[in-house]
Amino acid sequence: SPKDTDGLTLQGFQADASGNILGTIGDLVLTTTQQIGTPTTEVEMSGNLNASEPVVTAFTTAQLLADPSNPAISQFSTGVRIFDSLGVGHDLTVYFAKTSANTWTYSALANESEVTVTAGNSNSTTGNALVAQGTLGFTSAGLLDTESAVTYFNSGGTGIDFSNGSTAAQAAAFDFGTSITTDGGTGTDGMLQQGSNSVLLTLSQDGFANGTLTGTSIGEDGLITGRFSNGTTQNLGQVALTRF
Repeated sequence: SPKDTDGLTLQGFQADASGNILGTIGDLVLTTTQQIGTPTTEVEMSGNLNASEPVVTAFTTAQLLADPSNPAISQFSTGVRIFDSLGVGHDLTVYFAKTSANTWTYSALANESEVTVTAGNSNSTTGNALVAQGTLGFTSAGLLDTESAVTYFNSGGTGIDFSNGSTAAQAAAFDFGTSITTDGGTGTDGMLQQGSNSVLLTLSQDGFANGTLTGTSIGEDGLITGRFSNGTTQNLGQVALTRF
């Protein structure tokens, strides 16, 4: 229990397991010392794809798995770490290829030892496995117009099957912004296709590993915030304050 400088137990409002401050005052007890890992459900990214790139020649899945960095197969790539239901992290690489005018295909590859995919979607020599794929369509002004549904390559095509007993068919969606036709958006707040350079501006995902409490801080409003080893923070309680 937190104590003041005289060694007395602080009074305040407890937080629940989600960090929500409860309404009953009492002795503060920091019960949340470990944070449960959360599986990734969405990967979001924004940036720009080079509008001047030539259209690549059609490639097969086998060619992609054998040499995904080949400029005849992909013209831009980025890595992203996502988490399964056990809080274990997995590194994916997302490759982008301009497959026709104003249309790009993205392919997410994982380590084949960490996932289970259907026949023809892994390469034991390179260690690559294709887990997800989709297309992005842009307007003639380079704004994001359409986003296809994600195609998954596990059995049933319902998500990513990670190994070691984690929950199967983890549907980690890929979001590139609010597209005009698909989402009814402006097409300007995510991935664009303009200019002569490809660049990643933002990348985020909503999962994280399990973590343990490494420190706390108390704000001017009495709110106690816990810092965890997985880089996250959470409200642990709030000290009751009195104005004199």
